[in-house]
Amino acid sequence: ELWPGRPVVVCGLDERSVRDLKPPPGFAILTTRFDMEGAVRAALALLPDTRHVALVGGASRPEQVYHDLIRQAVARAGGVDFIDLTKLPLADVLARVSSLPEHTVIIQSSYQIDGARRRFYGIDLVPHVSSAANRPVFTPLDLALGRGVVGGSIVEFQDIGRDAARMAT
Repeated sequence: ELWPGRPVVVCGLDERSVRDLKPPPGFAILTTRFDMEGAVRAALALLPDTRHVALVGGASRPEQVYHDLIRQAVARAGGVDFIDLTKLPLADVLARVSSLPEHTVIIQSSYQIDGARRRFYGIDLVPHVSSAANRPVFTPLDLALGRGVVGGSIVEFQDIGRDAARMAT
């Protein structure tokens, strides 16, 4: 409606989350693949004594695609317990990450809507989670680096932006 007849490039979406999406004419979707399993593998490789993986993430239906990928990665890793901190109000998440058991790592996933239905820009929550956490936080997003996370299998948004610009020209 804003710019009728103008092409639109949508980027930064995981290919698995838009698999069945049929974009309207004039829309191009540039997908990526967030390496959620790589984030779990990185955490377990850096901290081999890990016995628990806590997942922090939002409550919306679209976010569940990413959370499920992490759940599957933890299940494939075997030998670790899974602590699900998704779908909770943010205050509850912050309280829970402050008292996790020893030998736990936190994987922060997509976080746009909390269990109280409040909206967030997920990357803004990273420093709050990492500050409250008594255990290290991992993520697949480069935007989280420098905000208190240890690392992960990182997707670089600068590269995604460059690719989108090429597609748009």
